[in-house]
Amino acid sequence: MTDKLIDRNPEILGGTPVFRGTRVPVRILMEHLEAGDRLDEFLDDYPTVTRDQAVKLLERATTSGGVSSSGGVGASSRLTYMSGAVASRISGVKQRRAAVQGSQ
Repeated sequence: MTDKLIDRNPEILGGTPVFRGTRVPVRILMEHLEAGDRLDEFLDDYPTVTRDQAVKLLERATTSGGVSSSGGVGASSRLTYMSGAVASRISGVKQRRAAVQGSQ
Protein backbone atom coordinates (compact mmCIF):
# COMPACT_ATOMS: atom_id res chain seq x y z
CA MET A 1 0.00 0.00 0.00
CA THR A 2 1.26 3.44 -0.85
CA ASP A 3 -0.42 6.79 -0.44
CA LYS A 4 0.92 10.33 -0.20
CA LEU A 5 1.89 9.93 3.46
CA ILE A 6 2.46 6.23 4.09
CA ASP A 7 4.36 3.48 2.28
CA ARG A 8 3.80 -0.16 3.07
CA ASN A 9 6.28 -2.24 1.12
CA PRO A 10 7.46 -5.76 2.00
CA GLU A 11 10.98 -4.67 1.00
CA ILE A 12 11.03 -1.87 3.63
CA LEU A 13 11.01 -3.08 7.24
CA GLY A 14 9.02 -6.15 6.27
CA GLY A 15 5.99 -4.13 5.20
CA THR A 16 5.74 -2.00 8.33
CA PRO A 17 3.91 1.23 7.44
CA VAL A 18 6.48 4.02 7.19
CA PHE A 19 6.42 7.69 6.28
CA ARG A 20 6.70 7.85 2.52
CA GLY A 21 10.29 8.19 1.31
CA THR A 22 11.72 7.12 4.69
CA ARG A 23 12.33 4.04 6.80
CA VAL A 24 10.60 5.60 9.81
CA PRO A 25 7.58 3.62 11.01
CA VAL A 26 4.42 5.67 11.47
CA ARG A 27 3.89 4.14 14.91
CA ILE A 28 7.09 5.79 16.15
CA LEU A 29 5.47 9.23 15.89
CA MET A 30 2.49 8.04 17.93
CA GLU A 31 4.78 6.46 20.52
CA HIS A 32 6.77 9.70 20.88
CA LEU A 33 3.63 11.78 21.38
CA GLU A 34 2.11 9.31 23.83
CA ALA A 35 5.36 9.44 25.83
CA GLY A 36 4.92 13.20 26.11
CA ASP A 37 7.52 14.22 23.54
CA ARG A 38 6.89 17.32 21.47
CA LEU A 39 6.60 17.05 17.71
CA ASP A 40 9.88 18.97 17.37
CA GLU A 41 11.67 16.31 19.40
CA PHE A 42 10.37 13.60 17.09
CA LEU A 43 11.43 15.59 14.03
CA ASP A 44 14.89 16.14 15.52
CA ASP A 45 15.23 12.40 16.14
CA TYR A 46 13.97 11.48 12.65
CA PRO A 47 15.11 14.21 10.24
CA THR A 48 13.97 12.27 7.16
CA VAL A 49 10.34 12.91 8.20
CA THR A 50 9.17 16.40 7.31
CA ARG A 51 7.03 18.52 9.60
CA ASP A 52 4.39 18.59 6.86
CA GLN A 53 4.28 14.76 6.73
CA ALA A 54 3.91 14.47 10.50
CA VAL A 55 1.24 17.16 10.81
CA LYS A 56 -0.78 15.80 7.89
CA LEU A 57 -0.69 12.30 9.35
CA LEU A 58 -1.82 13.59 12.73
CA GLU A 59 -4.60 15.62 11.12
CA ARG A 60 -5.73 12.56 9.20
CA ALA A 61 -5.63 10.45 12.34
CA THR A 62 -7.77 12.90 14.33
CA THR A 63 -10.39 13.28 11.60
CA SER A 64 -10.64 9.60 10.72
CA GLY A 65 -10.57 7.95 14.11
CA GLY A 66 -6.95 7.02 14.70
CA VAL A 67 -3.95 5.10 13.50
CA SER A 68 -4.24 1.33 13.71
CA SER A 69 -1.57 -1.01 14.98
CA SER A 70 -0.85 -1.92 11.37
CA GLY A 71 -0.23 1.74 10.58
CA GLY A 72 -3.38 2.28 8.60
CA VAL A 73 -5.33 5.41 9.30
CA GLY A 74 -9.08 5.10 9.53
CA ALA A 75 -12.23 4.88 11.58
CA SER A 76 -12.22 1.08 11.48
CA SER A 77 -8.90 0.87 13.35
CA ARG A 78 -8.75 -2.13 15.66
CA LEU A 79 -6.15 -0.58 17.93
CA THR A 80 -5.99 3.18 18.22
CA TYR A 81 -2.81 4.91 19.29
CA MET A 82 -4.58 8.20 19.70
CA SER A 83 -5.17 9.08 23.35
CA GLY A 84 -6.51 12.20 24.99
CA ALA A 85 -2.96 13.46 25.52
CA VAL A 86 -2.06 12.96 21.86
CA ALA A 87 -5.27 14.63 20.70
CA SER A 88 -4.48 17.57 22.95
CA ARG A 89 -0.97 17.87 21.49
CA ILE A 90 -2.40 17.72 17.98
CA SER A 91 -4.77 20.53 18.82
CA GLY A 92 -1.80 22.60 20.02
CA VAL A 93 0.10 21.85 16.81
CA LYS A 94 -2.90 22.96 14.74
CA GLN A 95 -3.22 26.19 16.74
CA ARG A 96 0.49 27.01 16.35
CA ARG A 97 0.34 26.18 12.65
CA ALA A 98 -2.66 28.51 12.19
CA ALA A 99 -0.87 31.27 14.11
CA VAL A 100 2.23 30.92 11.94
CA GLN A 101 0.18 30.93 8.74
CA GLY A 102 -1.76 33.96 9.97
CA SER A 103 1.42 35.94 10.61
CA GLN A 104 2.82 35.36 7.12
